[in-house]
Amino acid sequence: MAVHGSDDGGSVIAYGYSKDHRPDLRQCKVLMATLDPLGMPLLTQLVAGNSSEDGCYVPAYEEAIKTTGTDIMVIGDSKMSALATRAHLHSGGSRYLTPLAMVGKTKEDREHWVNAAVTGTVSLTRVHSASADATGRGYEVVREQTYHDDDSPVTVNWQERVLVLQSEEYAQAQETGLRQRLTTARTHLTALTAGKGKGHRRYTTAEALHEACQSILEKHEVVGLLTVTLECERQTRTVNAQRGRPSKHNPHPPQRLIEEVRYTVSKIHLDSQALAARIARLGWRAYATNAPATAWSLNDVVLAYRGEWRIEHGFHLLKGSPLSLAPVYLTKTEHMRGLLCLLSLAVRALTLIRYTVSQSLHHADETLTGISPVYPHVKTTSPSAAMILGAFASLTLAFVQHADQYFVHVFPLNTIQRRLLALLPLPADLYQRIADMLTSHPPFFSEA
Repeated sequence: MAVHGSDDGGSVIAYGYSKDHRPDLRQCKVLMATLDPLGMPLLTQLVAGNSSEDGCYVPAYEEAIKTTGTDIMVIGDSKMSALATRAHLHSGGSRYLTPLAMVGKTKEDREHWVNAAVTGTVSLTRVHSASADATGRGYEVVREQTYHDDDSPVTVNWQERVLVLQSEEYAQAQETGLRQRLTTARTHLTALTAGKGKGHRRYTTAEALHEACQSILEKHEVVGLLTVTLECERQTRTVNAQRGRPSKHNPHPPQRLIEEVRYTVSKIHLDSQALAARIARLGWRAYATNAPATAWSLNDVVLAYRGEWRIEHGFHLLKGSPLSLAPVYLTKTEHMRGLLCLLSLAVRALTLIRYTVSQSLHHADETLTGISPVYPHVKTTSPSAAMILGAFASLTLAFVQHADQYFVHVFPLNTIQRRLLALLPLPADLYQRIADMLTSHPPFFSEA
C-alpha cells in the first residue's frame, strides 16, 4: 500500500510507482501480513516508497514466523513468485501458493499448459467453491525446481506443483471485455473512411491505411480476429490550368484533368473460428505451490487463494475511514513508524469486531437489516467495522449534577444496537454498567 506524505530528506518518503496514479508525489509503502481466515494483521512494516516489492517478502516472512512458526501456508500475489522467494519459503519449512508472473520462460510454458487443456490432451478436474458451486476447472503439473544463491553454498531442490486453472467468472469477464474491444475496434476502423471533406483524413496509399488499421487492431488487442479489406476509389475532376476565374478577356481558360485516389475500408470480417479459439483460452492462470497433494488438493488450493482478498480489508481500514493514515503529515521516519504501529492496533480491533459479527451471523444462519443508514432495508451477513461502530453513534449518556450528587443516565438501546451486542458477544447491560460506574466514580465534574 502506498501512502503519500512529505519529504524530510532521507526518510522513507521517496518517489516510486504509485498505485494511486500519482507519480508526482513522494510516498512510503506499508507492508502487511495477515492471518486467514480471520484477516488479523500479524505485522505491518514501513518501507521506502521507491523500494521494490519483490524483495520485501522474505523479510516480512522472517518476521511473521516469529509469531506463527514455520508450519504455515504463505499466500501471496505474483510478485511473490520469484524463484528465490519460493526457494527461501521452502527451505524455511513453509508451504507457499502464488500465481506465476507471466514473464520469461513461464509465459512460454503457460501457452503449452493452456493449449494442452484446450485441446483435450490432459483431463480436467472441476473446481468447486465453498458453497459447492462449480467455479472452474483445471489440472496440475509436477516439476522439479532447483535454486542456487551465489552468496550461499547451499542448493535448494524441491518438487513443485503447477496448477493450471480456468476460472469461469474470470473467463466471462475477459470475454465481455474482448467483445467490447471488438465493437470499439470495428467502430474506429469504420471511422477511418466515414466521410469526405474538411476534418477527414484522405488515405492516398494502401500502405498508410493499412498501417492505421493495424494500429487500431493492436491497440484493442484484436489482431487476428478482424480482417480488413481495402478498396481503391478513383475520381477524375477538371481544374483550370491557369490561376483565376473565367473573364471576358479569357472566357475559356485551358483546363486539365486530375485523378484523385482514395483508399477506404470496404469490409470488416470477423473470424469466428479465431474468436472461439481465443475465448477458449481466456480465464486461465498458473499457480505454483510446494504443498503436497495429499494435504492440499487442487480444490483446497483454489479455495485458499480465493480468500486472498481479506488482506485488502486491512489496507482499506488504514487508508480510509475511520483511521485515515493517508496522507501523512509527518516528516520523521520514527514518527511515521510510531503512527503506523498505533493504527495497526486499531486495525486489529476493527478486524476482530467485523469477523466476530460475521461469524455469529453465519453460525446463526441469519442476516442483519437496518445497519446501513443509507440503505436501511438492505440485508447483510458481513457488515464492516465502520458500519458496526456507526450503529452506536446515536448512543447518548446524560450527566446530571444536583448538589453533591451525580447521576449518569444511558438512553435505551435500539433494536440493532442490542442485536450487535449479542452478536459480538457482549452483555446486554454493558452501557448501563458503564453508567453505574461513572455514577459511583464521577471524574468529569468540578465545582462551578
